[in-house]
Amino acid sequence: MGLIAVLPGLPGIAAGLLLAGLFQSGVMIARSLGLRERLPEHAHAGAYSVMYAAGGIGYGLTAALSAVVLSAASPAVAVVGGAAVALVTTAVCALAERGRDPGRGQEREQERETDRCAEARAGKPSPKCAE
Repeated sequence: MGLIAVLPGLPGIAAGLLLAGLFQSGVMIARSLGLRERLPEHAHAGAYSVMYAAGGIGYGLTAALSAVVLSAASPAVAVVGGAAVALVTTAVCALAERGRDPGRGQEREQERETDRCAEARAGKPSPKCAE
């Protein structure tokens, strides 16, 4: 989105919005896959709902903050500031992910297997659960 401030006019705005949309779609897919990896299957629907609700709250807060910044600064400053906040947030999230326990993936697979066995006991056959 910082391109909008650097490249003024319609071409700059179009390029900034296209790139922002491209990157945001990748981020949304990564978040969904990360959530799916970390949670048991029965918690996916609720977790996705909470994730999208939190995104909506974030969009609302961003709109309010943008209005405050625009009342005190130029649009270019507001756009560059928003891009800077996005980059800092991305860096903090990347650092938090880096510190994640690498053995957690194996633990999740064991939990999924336990979930499958519980389903098999409830009358839903599972080929991987031998009882």
